[in-house]
Amino acid sequence: AIARRHTIDIKAWVCEGGPSCDISLGMNKLYAFLWGLRNYHQDSVRDLLSLPTGFPVVSVRSEQDPIISFENIDNFFSVAFNRIDLQRVTLHKSGHISGINHEPELYKQIVGGALHNVSSPI
Repeated sequence: AIARRHTIDIKAWVCEGGPSCDISLGMNKLYAFLWGLRNYHQDSVRDLLSLPTGFPVVSVRSEQDPIISFENIDNFFSVAFNRIDLQRVTLHKSGHISGINHEPELYKQIVGGALHNVSSPI
């Protein structure tokens, strides 16, 4: 969605527990097709490479995530490592996409810091 909007009004991307280029995680090919993810990998590569050079991405990952591994997340971003400004942040006490619930202060610090870095005064 960010790439399709040409990052006109989007200054950074904060993600937790993904994304992953392995769509087989938790779904079969039929569901991928029904959800419009048939070309997910190709679309992801195209979209990542269309982001502006230096585009800030904060990737929040959990050591206890049973669904998406660090390797899967890094594989997703691998085509754009030299284009994007990828900051990896590891949460130690939370599972898949539960950082805000299990580590709220650290989560606020991470997301707040990312927003502060790209925001401009009103």
